[in-house]
Amino acid sequence: INMDEKHKKKIGDANRGRIPSEETKRKISVGTKKAMANSKLRKKLSILKKGKPSTFKGKHHTEETKEKIRRKLKGRKCSKKHIKNISKGHIGIFSDTFCVT
Repeated sequence: INMDEKHKKKIGDANRGRIPSEETKRKISVGTKKAMANSKLRKKLSILKKGKPSTFKGKHHTEETKEKIRRKLKGRKCSKKHIKNISKGHIGIFSDTFCVT
């Protein structure tokens, strides 16, 4: 359906603040999952996002959110692959501080 910008804005303003029903949320969820299963669509969306800054750019986590993230990650076990990557990244960092004989 082709609509002019004025008409789109009017519809958007009318829907602003409206909370969708559980059934509507379910329908949206099913439709989104179905669409995301299509590799062509996913590729198209990927191309559209490239070259644009992250949606979180310029924003900051609150101290409360940082604390929640910290608590969630604490005590989590790293995979062997992750540990290997970390150790690769640290090669040579301390080479000038230790005496190798």
